[in-house]
Amino acid sequence: MTAKRRKVDIYFVLYIIALVLLIPSPQQTSSPLSVEQSGSSHSESVGQIFLEKMKLILSLDMHEEGFAINYADTVNTITIEQQDILPTVSIKNLTYDNSYTFEGEFQSDKFEFKDVGQGAWIFLWKPSSSIVSGIQRDAYDVSISIPGNERVFTVTTIVEDMASIEFPTNSGDEQDGSISIINPVYQDGGSYYIQPSRNRIRAIPNQTWENKIFIRGTSSDQFERGIEVVSDIAAVEPYIKEITPQTLTIAGTSPINQQANILISVKSKINGMVSETGFSVFPVSISSPSIPDKLYPNIAYQIDPRFPVGTDFTIESILTIGGDTIEQNTTGSIITFTPSISDTGKALRLTRLVNGKSVGTTPGIVIEIPPAPRIISVSEGQENEVQVSVRAYGGAPGNPNTVVKLIVQPDPRSITELFGAEIDCGDGCFEQKFRIKLRQGMESIRIQAVDELNQTSDIWKKLN
Repeated sequence: MTAKRRKVDIYFVLYIIALVLLIPSPQQTSSPLSVEQSGSSHSESVGQIFLEKMKLILSLDMHEEGFAINYADTVNTITIEQQDILPTVSIKNLTYDNSYTFEGEFQSDKFEFKDVGQGAWIFLWKPSSSIVSGIQRDAYDVSISIPGNERVFTVTTIVEDMASIEFPTNSGDEQDGSISIINPVYQDGGSYYIQPSRNRIRAIPNQTWENKIFIRGTSSDQFERGIEVVSDIAAVEPYIKEITPQTLTIAGTSPINQQANILISVKSKINGMVSETGFSVFPVSISSPSIPDKLYPNIAYQIDPRFPVGTDFTIESILTIGGDTIEQNTTGSIITFTPSISDTGKALRLTRLVNGKSVGTTPGIVIEIPPAPRIISVSEGQENEVQVSVRAYGGAPGNPNTVVKLIVQPDPRSITELFGAEIDCGDGCFEQKFRIKLRQGMESIRIQAVDELNQTSDIWKKLN
């Protein structure tokens, strides 16, 4: 039975979440400049701009009965030391490749940027309130800049159809491929409970994951020693990374090929009551990057690192030519670059890192000079006219290397390009046709084609 398209209004829920996140707890300082420093990989700074987070994510699970929010993080705090300068915010839609820019405070149907004083700014993301049956996936790069400084973070909505996901299983076990998501039990421990920030974690195999457990109605100093954290897969090895009065940070190693269920149990010193909760971790495969097979100078190329979305890891892409870094980003966005003539003979490599660890470097692709252009055919047209078909090599899709001129001797009356088109010849071919009008009495002719790289074809001759 085909599931009906369903709509869900999530804006109100997300707005409440945003307000809660902005309210400081008693343990926090009252300064609006306060930014949580636990887990320093999420709180980086360059120059005079400080980002609290490198990514904002809304993760929705689509079931037959509707949607459920798996994880929602829609607020980012930006601190700017130079308080007298208005930041410029540029938001690029990675799905449709368009962008718009604001200076200082602004409010739109999707985003809001507010000055809260003392150099602190709040970026609020308002995902679409009408998400239809699992098709939408919004992705944005958000740039915050002041003169001489710029920081970028990503904003992503992920809608997963839980009925269609093929979950990994152990090849040696008889399993039906289903997943039993551990939902928080919120088991009442008398007057308190513990609650995970995420019920389900997507994780790259063998990488470190983290999840915060919120403590409601009490504080961690009221727990007895020996907080229990266990997994049904031994290799995951969950442990308590950090304890604050209101949170426990649980970390572990991602499973390789099956779901892991993590259970947490705490016991009150006061009344001996136990509260339990849990969440699930399952591996997400990392695809090979999209990178051209051949590279030529003066052609613009795009390389997609293809990191999986919806993971809470720090990611980094490093693109090098001949050992020199030419591009480095931490957003996972597509890298556009154009090799120069001086790069000829050097090897291009892409290295991808997750949580600072390499997940592979591509084999070196040597930047080559493409084959010289060729004159494919010359045919006679009307009186004193010839038509010439030529082919240039080494272009990228949508950005061809072309023949830019024909050298004709003796000088003709005119040379006109009739048409040009990319063709599939395995080497970035672009084929063009020209019409040459000869002067009266021209019986001998020499033709040579020149491409954008100033390479020349063999000379075609007609001698009488």
